[in-house]
Amino acid sequence: AMPSGEGALSHAAMCLRNVLLLATPMLPGVGTGAADGNDASNDGSAAQKVASGAASGAASGIAGAAAASASGSAAAAATAAAAGEKAPVASGTGSGSRNQARDLLECEASLLEDSALVKLAYVSLCQQDHASALRYSRRLLEKNHLLPQGSKDDAEEPRKNWTFQVQKLPQMVDGKVSGSAKFPSSIGCVMLGTLYAAEALLAFSKQSEAQALLGGFVSGSALQKSLELQSGFSAGVAKELSDEHQRSECSLGGLTPPAYHLGGSGGTSSQQASKEKEGKPDSEKEKSSSKDCGNASLVMYPPSEFPRFGNSQCMLYTNLAAVHVQDNNLEEAERCCEKALQAQPRALAPLRSLVYILMRRGRHPEALQRLKQSRMP
Repeated sequence: AMPSGEGALSHAAMCLRNVLLLATPMLPGVGTGAADGNDASNDGSAAQKVASGAASGAASGIAGAAAASASGSAAAAATAAAAGEKAPVASGTGSGSRNQARDLLECEASLLEDSALVKLAYVSLCQQDHASALRYSRRLLEKNHLLPQGSKDDAEEPRKNWTFQVQKLPQMVDGKVSGSAKFPSSIGCVMLGTLYAAEALLAFSKQSEAQALLGGFVSGSALQKSLELQSGFSAGVAKELSDEHQRSECSLGGLTPPAYHLGGSGGTSSQQASKEKEGKPDSEKEKSSSKDCGNASLVMYPPSEFPRFGNSQCMLYTNLAAVHVQDNNLEEAERCCEKALQAQPRALAPLRSLVYILMRRGRHPEALQRLKQSRMP
């Protein structure tokens, strides 16, 4: 029988930790099987075996499943590399193909890590294990260099340690995508990691830190900037962003690592790169293919996985309002609720929060009026 209740959560956490254990040896720059802190220490011998290749069969299965969305020979090369076999060589062989197979394997392992960390943070919150939720969500944010570098235990200004570094998100510079992380996480994963970390911080009565984290994400327009970056790789996203009505329904599908992922569909940037290569001699083409590790690819998630842009904006402002309420900053909390309702006028969560805030501020007639307005068709 399938576990239920608390047993199901414990089972889910165990499976997700196994994903981290198997994916860690395939991550960029990892030469050993050291997984996430306490999780790895629970079974050091298992991590050692994964690192040494004894669990290569399981690792190749993980990599193969993750690479299912990638295109033919590139996915086969990555799976073979994970299993320790000789990778099949595609046309345009040489060091470029080997680098592509390695980069694809690292990319898929990184995406697996993102998903496992986000889901582990959520499961930990459900289990009331706020310390673990904070650890997993922080690991995701630090992986993308989205938190300040330095001491985590700075007693003088702990708020600084949790200020969201929006400038570290991938961005377009001179026609090329640049970012702090080799394989940046999708903006959907980053958003959920930020929300879960803020919730865990609030559970520890760290309102100031939660406000610095969530407020930095919202005030820095992280979602908008990431979607604008996506528009450079997808005409569909660009069209949705240009239309005020369609923008709220725009998918939060994040970019796989720009200029690294091999299974790219070829957006405007990749098409331009292909045209540039056509005019080069064969020797120059081989050099550039060994440097460029493929094209950028847009990963689109269904609404059940990540909320749409409008819903996400509404959720972020509603959560930020809750942070301000705990800090007794009712004026700012009211402003956040209004912004949430601008994003989704029919949403109930920000309306309830707004009514509560208005009543707290002694504006009972206005609170009643807002409730009546919400019932109008």
